[in-house]
Amino acid sequence: MLVGNIPGFVYKGFIDWSVEFLDNRIASLTGYTKEAFDARKIRWSDLVVQEDIESSRESFIQALKHDRSFSREYRIRNRSGDIRWIQDRGYIKIDRKEEIEYISGIFFDITDRKQVETELHTAKAEAEALFQIVEKLLFGLRGKKEEVALPLTEEEPPSVEDIFDLSKALDVVAGQKELFQEIAHLFLENLPVHLNQIQEGIAKGDDRALEHAAHSLKGSVGNFGAKRSYNAVYLLEKLGKNGKTDAAGEVLTKLKMELNALEKEMKKHLTGDDA
Repeated sequence: MLVGNIPGFVYKGFIDWSVEFLDNRIASLTGYTKEAFDARKIRWSDLVVQEDIESSRESFIQALKHDRSFSREYRIRNRSGDIRWIQDRGYIKIDRKEEIEYISGIFFDITDRKQVETELHTAKAEAEALFQIVEKLLFGLRGKKEEVALPLTEEEPPSVEDIFDLSKALDVVAGQKELFQEIAHLFLENLPVHLNQIQEGIAKGDDRALEHAAHSLKGSVGNFGAKRSYNAVYLLEKLGKNGKTDAAGEVLTKLKMELNALEKEMKKHLTGDDA
């Protein structure tokens, strides 16, 4: 039969939401037989998810105001309680009295398509969020208000949180521990490169090179909640910016000491020795 080959469910509908179908294939979608719909035991509105009723009615009203054809998408809940997405295409037949005689249409099950769209939307959102997190960690917080570096004194022993604040580091990566570990390993691998660039800038008396190298490192250590390392590298950045690279040696020594402490604390968390 030709109707059986149509990838949809042909129906004849009425103003009270009752529907008639040409064959019993509708049971595979709704869980209800053709006979149940024909006998008006079940109306289509009984299946439509309540939140989607109003938008479906609005589409119908707009069709009446224009060319009487419509295409609308909404959800139904079948007999098993499962949600299915429906694309409903139809034409409203008007009698001589300008009253609705019936609706001729076809239902398509578009649940799989909607699922793919949802997954793509979710994947896109997750990818964008992940990109922002990685960019923040690798390149620092752009446009962030400069923090004021505290004096590097030894009047009080540093707290672990001042050396490395795990909670802040996890906040930056939205609590994703695996991502934190990947970024932390990358940071530790590149740390010698950052230090070498700073040392070269100081050795050559190159103010701009020192400022640039310190700024790059500052963005990374700041995102790991490393206050003491941040303060030291911040001072080096300012020395370079103010043309005082010749006074950076002592601060560099302090920075190396703080970074050593930071590296030890980070490795404890990466190896699980912090328990």
